[in-house]
Amino acid sequence: MSLKSDGEYKNYIDLGTSLYQAGKYKEAVDAFNNLNALKENPMASCQGAGFALLKLQEYDLAIAAFRQSLAIHKDWQSYLGLGTSLYFLDQFYPAIDAFKEAISLHEDWHLYQGLGNALKQIQQYEAAIDAFSKSVELHSNWRTYQDLGQVFRNLHRHEEAVEAYNKSLEIHEDWETFQSLGFSLANLKKEKMAEIAFKKGKKLLIEAARESLAKGESHCGKNAEKYHLLCERLVSPKNMEPATRAFQLYLRYSDKNPHQYIDPFLGQKSWISVSRQLIDEIS
Repeated sequence: MSLKSDGEYKNYIDLGTSLYQAGKYKEAVDAFNNLNALKENPMASCQGAGFALLKLQEYDLAIAAFRQSLAIHKDWQSYLGLGTSLYFLDQFYPAIDAFKEAISLHEDWHLYQGLGNALKQIQQYEAAIDAFSKSVELHSNWRTYQDLGQVFRNLHRHEEAVEAYNKSLEIHEDWETFQSLGFSLANLKKEKMAEIAFKKGKKLLIEAARESLAKGESHCGKNAEKYHLLCERLVSPKNMEPATRAFQLYLRYSDKNPHQYIDPFLGQKSWISVSRQLIDEIS
């Protein structure tokens, strides 16, 4: 059906936005592409498709969509999407440029957070501290404080790292933050406080892993994305490698045989079996 009226093409914007918010990213891409085919509001259609493609981890396609949007109009949100997509492809220098372009148009905490993470990856730690500090000045986000703490740890500035981790935990208690806090406290020779932090982190890790496993087991093999957080929450210092490897293998083989791994590292083990084994090891 050919849509021509102003009201009709706007329906595609509403449809694409609603699908995106519902987590139906492929359908959202189709809706935004339909709008683009009408040659009405191409900037919004390209930007919307870009963010949906970003959620689908189709980073190259997302970059193309954001660049098409920016060719029509320089918008900070498209630069945010472009920078984020480049970041996930490990293209940190172009990502930094994109975030800086966005910041020149609009100051938003997401932009400074993205800039800080890209700077951290190329070990420009002082500049990353400035970016993260600006981000939390605009909005107190627990993950940004966690990132800030990590940069301080990398610089062996453990007192400042502890301060950043504690601010993160005041907003949200996360097992990884407790773990990082423990390492910084240990470096400061505060062994008892470090032990408390490690125990709290381990407790949260196990609780989150069990909860995720309970939710995910009934959906095993149906949607790989549902297992993303499960793997993140299962890792611990001694299980980091197998947990990460398990997650990578699951994503690799989910479209072929989601219940089995064909790999010597794990053998013929199902994802749920691996998950149970990891939980048993850290319990």
